[in-house]
Amino acid sequence: MRGVKSLDPQIQILYVIASLDIGGTERQLYLLLKHLDRNRFAPHVVSLSPGGYWIQPIRDLGIELITLERRTNYELKRLISLTGMIRNRNPHIVHSYQPPANAYAGLAATMAKHSKMIASRRSFDFETQSNALKKIIDRTIYRNADAVVCNSSSLYENLKNRYGERINAVVIHNGIEMVDPPRFERASEVKNMLGVPLEAPVVGTVGRLIPIKNHRLFLDIASGVFKKRPDVYFVLVGDGPLENELRTYAETLGIADRVVFTGQRDDVPLLLNAFDIFLFTSSNHYSEGEGLPNAVMEAMVSGLPCVASRAGGTQELFQDGEAGYLVEPEAREAYLGRTLTLLEDKILRRSMGQMGRTIIQKRYSVSAMVSQFEDLYTKVLNGNTAH
Repeated sequence: MRGVKSLDPQIQILYVIASLDIGGTERQLYLLLKHLDRNRFAPHVVSLSPGGYWIQPIRDLGIELITLERRTNYELKRLISLTGMIRNRNPHIVHSYQPPANAYAGLAATMAKHSKMIASRRSFDFETQSNALKKIIDRTIYRNADAVVCNSSSLYENLKNRYGERINAVVIHNGIEMVDPPRFERASEVKNMLGVPLEAPVVGTVGRLIPIKNHRLFLDIASGVFKKRPDVYFVLVGDGPLENELRTYAETLGIADRVVFTGQRDDVPLLLNAFDIFLFTSSNHYSEGEGLPNAVMEAMVSGLPCVASRAGGTQELFQDGEAGYLVEPEAREAYLGRTLTLLEDKILRRSMGQMGRTIIQKRYSVSAMVSQFEDLYTKVLNGNTAH
């Protein structure tokens, strides 16, 4: 492994990510690239898939971005291409974001025999999708990496329990850019856009329509709320393979006329102005959730009280009763009760929402996240462990 060359004016970092579609991981990479000290670090990006929402925004930062053709999830041709790229460019650090990028980048960096390697672990759900060979590869990559970045303490502990103390792991939480607090005129604009009456309370969520997000539970809770508060509307922001199934389920529950599916949107901060409560039901196998959900963080920075599953890293963002409520995964009645409590108490909603903004501003700023990554890069290059 090579160290810092004194003649190098900048530390060259090659970021490898599976794709650049809309998503929390992709947004976090963009924010890191946007705020990274370009006098000290020279970033380059490789996406293992062509196309994607974030490609142009990253190129607009003046950063080189290369996309590779993709036929299946794991391809020898892409591995060979990435290995040759690393060997020719000889970056100081290869930093991968999420499987299968960890596998590609880890194997390629090992074969190229030059760069330091930093892997990432940002969610639990990939473990349930891995076969035996992929798990062996994951274990090898994590144990051989110079550092593994987890975006929550929950993921850190899970990683250590799964693969042992030999792993050089570190926690760097996601960072969120501050936005203006909600304004009445913006709420009116968004409600008009969505076809929601101006006076109607709105309970909403943001996320891909995929199994881990557990949107069927969201609709079950909506059905329960509707029986007591038929004036409430429910908004799901995002698209995904379960959209038709969820629309049908809303019809079955008799609430389809009160549920708005917005599809994929790139103006989420604007849409959040129309929400009164953010409802987050994401969970996986009842105990594991997401690493550190960007959707909840964005709701908090927008001043929204949250009713959220405590699974995964969500419980690291706020304590129960602080910026909202934390409930056990799948606990429909608990979700329902907490949501109704907030719907009936405007002052409580406002105070919890303000607390959420304060928490994000103090603990989860983009500048703090970027500073920790820059410090990690320097330590890894100097041969320090990342514990």
